Amino acid sequence: MRFTRPRPAGYSGQEPHRAALPGGHQTAGFSIWGIAMTAAVYGSPNVDAPDASSTGSQDGRGIRVETVADLAAVLASLPPQMPVRLDPVLRAAPGLLPGRDPQVVLATVVPDLCGGFSPTELVLAARLVPEDQAPVPAEALACEPVQRMREAFDAGDLGRALCALADALSDAARDVIDEGRTWLPPGSPQVGDLQHLAASMRHIAADARSRLAAAADAEMSRAELT
Repeated sequence: MRFTRPRPAGYSGQEPHRAALPGGHQTAGFSIWGIAMTAAVYGSPNVDAPDASSTGSQDGRGIRVETVADLAAVLASLPPQMPVRLDPVLRAAPGLLPGRDPQVVLATVVPDLCGGFSPTELVLAARLVPEDQAPVPAEALACEPVQRMREAFDAGDLGRALCALADALSDAARDVIDEGRTWLPPGSPQVGDLQHLAASMRHIAADARSRLAAAADAEMSRAELT
């Protein structure tokens, strides 16, 4: 039998080249104080924010806060003592990239599932969209590969964690070359050393993605059958 740790908030169990709804689990709808809410049954809850009739647009994953007026309307519909938290993790669907694709802010009311579904905090999170005014995609992958790796490890997805590690190493190898050429003087022997280092990092990344991740997935699949 396979035992895994609880999934972190927003973890979909998917790397950027794979597509699936976050968690793939059902949701339960309910209403508190006139606030439309949806609790996801998958680790930490993913809940819709207040009704969009008087605030920014609602697309099923929260209220899009595009102006100060949108945020003021969301806050006015909630208890004044409710805490506000900023989610530091930028998330996106596969194929969307920071700096290229538009970024939106989502307001989400998180309930206390252990305390009778009473709302506990308002979370403001950043997500990427394919274009302005486009719906927020269902996938919610961390844009930063190290964050994806940590979430996959926490979820017990060793293979996907190794793929995310490969992405992080590939990014770091590119930075090593680019920054070395930028800051070292022309003809410096350190440039060659950094190129060798970057090549080693790319080799480790390729091995982690093609061999180690596949082997981990196969072994964990066999363990699930026992």
